[in-house]
Amino acid sequence: MGIAPPTESTVRRRDPASQRGAHDQSRFRVGYIGGLCLIAALTLAGQIVIHAMLYTQSGTADLINIAGRQRMLSQKIAKSALEGDLDELARAASLWESSHEALVDGDPELGLSGDYEPGIERMYTDLGPFVDEIIGSVEVILGGGSDAVPDAVAAVLAIEGDYLARMDAIVHAHAEHGERAVAFLDRIEFVIGGAILLVLILEAVLIFEPLLRRMRSSWNALVRSEDRFKLAVKGSSGAIFDWNLIDNTIYLAPRFAEMIGAPAGKVSDSPHELVGRIASQHLSEFSDRLEDVIRDPALDLDIEFQLTCSDGSERWVLCRGTEERDESGQADRFVGSIADITELKQTQLQLRELAERDALTGLANRSLFSDRLDLRLAKRGTSQGVFAVLFLDFDRFKMINDSLGHDVGDGLLISFAERIKAHLPDSATAARFGGDEFAVLVDSGSSDEITALADGLLEILAEPHQIGKHEITSTASIGVVLDSCRYETSEQMLRDADIAMYEAKRSGRAGVVFFDDAMREQVVEQQRLEHDLAKGDVIEQMRLLYQPIIELESGKIAGFEALVRWIHPVEGEIRPDKFIHIAEECGAIESVGNWVLESASAQLLRWHDAHPELGLRMAINVSRKQLLLPGFVDALAGLADRMGDATGRIVIEVTETAVVDSRVDISSTLETIKRLGFSLAMDDFGTGYSSLSCLHDYPIDYLKIDRSFVKNLEQRREFTAVFAAIVSLANALDLKVVAEGIEVREQLVQLQAMGCEFGQGYLFGKPMSESDADRLLAGDHGEHRTAA
Repeated sequence: MGIAPPTESTVRRRDPASQRGAHDQSRFRVGYIGGLCLIAALTLAGQIVIHAMLYTQSGTADLINIAGRQRMLSQKIAKSALEGDLDELARAASLWESSHEALVDGDPELGLSGDYEPGIERMYTDLGPFVDEIIGSVEVILGGGSDAVPDAVAAVLAIEGDYLARMDAIVHAHAEHGERAVAFLDRIEFVIGGAILLVLILEAVLIFEPLLRRMRSSWNALVRSEDRFKLAVKGSSGAIFDWNLIDNTIYLAPRFAEMIGAPAGKVSDSPHELVGRIASQHLSEFSDRLEDVIRDPALDLDIEFQLTCSDGSERWVLCRGTEERDESGQADRFVGSIADITELKQTQLQLRELAERDALTGLANRSLFSDRLDLRLAKRGTSQGVFAVLFLDFDRFKMINDSLGHDVGDGLLISFAERIKAHLPDSATAARFGGDEFAVLVDSGSSDEITALADGLLEILAEPHQIGKHEITSTASIGVVLDSCRYETSEQMLRDADIAMYEAKRSGRAGVVFFDDAMREQVVEQQRLEHDLAKGDVIEQMRLLYQPIIELESGKIAGFEALVRWIHPVEGEIRPDKFIHIAEECGAIESVGNWVLESASAQLLRWHDAHPELGLRMAINVSRKQLLLPGFVDALAGLADRMGDATGRIVIEVTETAVVDSRVDISSTLETIKRLGFSLAMDDFGTGYSSLSCLHDYPIDYLKIDRSFVKNLEQRREFTAVFAAIVSLANALDLKVVAEGIEVREQLVQLQAMGCEFGQGYLFGKPMSESDADRLLAGDHGEHRTAA
């Protein structure tokens, strides 16, 4: 791998440790020079003192030297006299005579330099008489001839002995003085040497000791740093590496050998030990990224790749590193770490699997399904056949879940998922979106094949499911949308599949509906109505119609059901089945619902005042969403205060589906309605597949049988039997039965025969305005002919 030089040189800033080292060196130089100067000064002072002392004692040394020479002269005189050598005697005597003056002036022959101290001159002045006596004795010898020699010699020797004795005393005294001077000089030298040694010690303490202490501290820090590095390398989960780019060698920590499963100490220092193990699919990226880092000092290496281990297996690693540069800015080292992240990768894959899969069924979730649908939309036209999305929703699932428990509900969902997967081809994708909503992506097929697939799903899903000890039957409603060029995103296609599914539910459940443009127009219309319902003046567009409820045995009008109509400025009259669910979704249901309650109650009071003898009742429909509103009970409480004794004549109608789907949540609200004095009716009974045995769980007064039962009384005998059973059970529970949708007299006769108490329908009158209802009440006094 070539290493390109950097385009810009790197300027290194001085390290703080280097600055401290330079400062210490400067202090050392200053202290060292100062110490040398101090030592030189002390040495010079010592030399001056020593030389002064030596000069003072030089006279003593010379005196000893002179005394010795004088003694030699006297002995020479005596010897010459004894030998009779008068010439030599004369010359010696002459020297002796002149030696007294030579002490001051100096005599080269005697080796004297002259200029002695006054103390020396005084000493020789004291010795002067002895010299004169010796000289006189010599003259006697020279003048008297040989006969006088012995006496002269004896006299000379006697004088010399006395002279020499005194000379020895003086010399001895001066010698003692010299010894004391030498001892003093020794002490002076000892003191000076001690001072120099003390200076050196102080130098060591003041200059060298801080330096040594810092060196020792630096050494200890270096040792600790090395120990920490060893511990870090040993304890690190990653492998440290140091790649020398100059000689192309690499140091790999022992952890690398453990990571790849190689024997300890068997990892070479060749970069191929690392690079050669990188998986082929990652090698190119690693090389490119490494080159970029070496070229650009601002970049660091941070890359994941797979390494091939010694046993052939592969492990995921995270490699991080940075380059080191020399003074010229050229990269010369690359250092970093390699961490084993295999377990992390496996965990990430598991988390991704969990994030893309439904935890209960194992099917894809909405996110994964949408991703695959988007990919399929992107491949449109590259494969044969069309593709489709099926949207499934199961009928009565919430009732099963609430009545039998969530464990049974979860078991049913798992059973749904298993049957869906078993029925689909391998290329299809099944997903659970949440609750009991499922979706299927059919990757390819003809329209007929997709239709057959949807019909087959209906059949297998409708077969009984054995969940624990419960055998449960549930059907599905399926909406299908085929590939169309107008779809650009998965959300658009899923939206239309959802619309088709709801159309299948409205069409009678347990069916398959293919999406078409008419459904889209319906959705657009609903969106327009939702926008208009959100306007503040929508209440002014609302009207109430009243459909009479007849007592079937007597034919009297027992009351009215208030039916709301929206008089739209563009669409005209809109029935509640087209806009109430929209009002629930957009939040307008509270204002619309409260207006209906207040208006219908006020109308009941007016009719009650006009026809008190009739004892009329007013049935008012309340939607499920309205029941769950936080302020609904408070609104009813205020209405009860205004209605007074007439509160019981207001019948709050709640659909069977609303009661069953929200059994736990709505029970307390129903109890509160009863405590406030209102009557309760279960509307559209039979459409929600509720069990007759559950009727006693609700505090209801009226049971309104759905028009679908009344319509089939004449055509299907089983409906007659079911209707009769409902009336019989209601009578046993002290419930009053109201039949809806009575249109022909034959239905009326059958209902009378079964003991049904009340009825309403076109046979007695269509929903009418307030004025028409007034005329109805006034014209025949509220009586209808109910039988032929």
